[in-house]
Amino acid sequence: MKKIALRLIPLIIAVICLHSCKKDEETTPKTQSTDNKETTFIEKEIKNDDGEIVEKTITIKDFGKGIGSIILKKEYTYILDGLVFVNNNQNLNIEAGTIIKGKSGQERDASALIVARGGKIFAEGTSTNPIIFCSESDNTHYDHIKKQIIQGTNIPYNSRGLWGGIIILGKGKTNNATTEKSIEGIPTEESRGKYGGNNDNDNSGIIKYVSIRNGGTDIGQGNEINGLTMGAVGSKTIIDYVEVIGNKDDGFEWFGGTVNCKHLISAYNGDDSYDYDESFRGYGQFWIAIQGENIGERIGEHDGAPKDNRLGKPYAIPHIYNVTYIGGGNDSDLILFRDNAGGFYHNSIFMNKNSGIKIEWIKDNPCSYQMFEEGNLAFSNNIFWNVANNDKAKIFAISNKSKTEATPEIIKQKWANSFEANNNKIKNPGINISINNLDLKPNNQVTTNLNTFPEIITPTNYAGAIDPNKDNWYTGWSKLSHLK
Repeated sequence: MKKIALRLIPLIIAVICLHSCKKDEETTPKTQSTDNKETTFIEKEIKNDDGEIVEKTITIKDFGKGIGSIILKKEYTYILDGLVFVNNNQNLNIEAGTIIKGKSGQERDASALIVARGGKIFAEGTSTNPIIFCSESDNTHYDHIKKQIIQGTNIPYNSRGLWGGIIILGKGKTNNATTEKSIEGIPTEESRGKYGGNNDNDNSGIIKYVSIRNGGTDIGQGNEINGLTMGAVGSKTIIDYVEVIGNKDDGFEWFGGTVNCKHLISAYNGDDSYDYDESFRGYGQFWIAIQGENIGERIGEHDGAPKDNRLGKPYAIPHIYNVTYIGGGNDSDLILFRDNAGGFYHNSIFMNKNSGIKIEWIKDNPCSYQMFEEGNLAFSNNIFWNVANNDKAKIFAISNKSKTEATPEIIKQKWANSFEANNNKIKNPGINISINNLDLKPNNQVTTNLNTFPEIITPTNYAGAIDPNKDNWYTGWSKLSHLK
């Protein structure tokens, strides 16, 4: 124990000095040399022509020790140089209004923030002072003269892959063949990139009022980092008011776990908007997806278990309420359920997709259609508009993986019949958006209701992510609201 405490002394001194010393130019590393594998913090001040400090930056490079238990202050812009971890037993606190940027770089030079198992992040912004993660090239910054965040204007909303993203790793359950596994987006030899365990109540901290912009760098062989990746994250973790915009890969992806997520925005991302795998069983509410014209693949890609463990338990059966999913008119599915995935969508609005909701059927094999028949997959009280040409039979369709025979008519009919049986409607909600008009509030009547709501879910009497009678909850803090 004494040895561990002594090793932390240089880092503690570094952080104290880092937030109290003023330098005109770049300083030397605040910790021990890189030869000793310590995390380095390098401070720099940026001045205007009058010599006034406009911005202060601190570059962070992790050589294995992690970022440490420190506070990131809003008067600094922090730059991630490579993969920076919050190690086991470390607590990273980020003040509201703080900006964190990632250096560009591919493969092993990719930059990202990873909260390892046993580490915690407390990134709690506000509606007026969000925490922003973006590329180093983004001119978003905290202005020391005006004492406020200056939103960047030099990076287009749909520029992708400029840095990595955020990865949170927990100790919750998955249905993998092994209890722990390496998360995608991190080199497999990195031991801090493991996720999984047996604690579904695990707590990785708080991420609230956080905007994640223009990430998804490629770490090799077409493997990009998602905007926010959650590996086996437990239910004590708080994820609320989080935006991923302009990511090269998925917006949000869950690998198992039970974390509950509210007020999410996935906008103009290159692949899927919301992707879950490996027995994700959390609750979600008030999710927004916007793809834009010919941008992105599926809005929801929902997988159950790895192909080598299709009957693996626990099953992937999340409960999702009040989403507004708006596609870009392309031919990829609105939502695909496969590999024995289940799940529920209630009180939601789905728009502008040429292909609807598909569930996988495989003869004599575990599949998502089987989950539907067992009552573990359903859509109820939802509104569909301009999805699969407003054809009910095509909105709820079968993905046939039994290559030796046609889909039995009774299977197709049962799935299609559930459309009306569960009070789903084809109806125009009155949402007309463009890049110059991003008001997602329905103009037409979208009243609907369920008889009961779980305790974690806010009761509503309307469909979709936005209350027609209240202000948009994404105004101000999100990049999306600044595109108007």
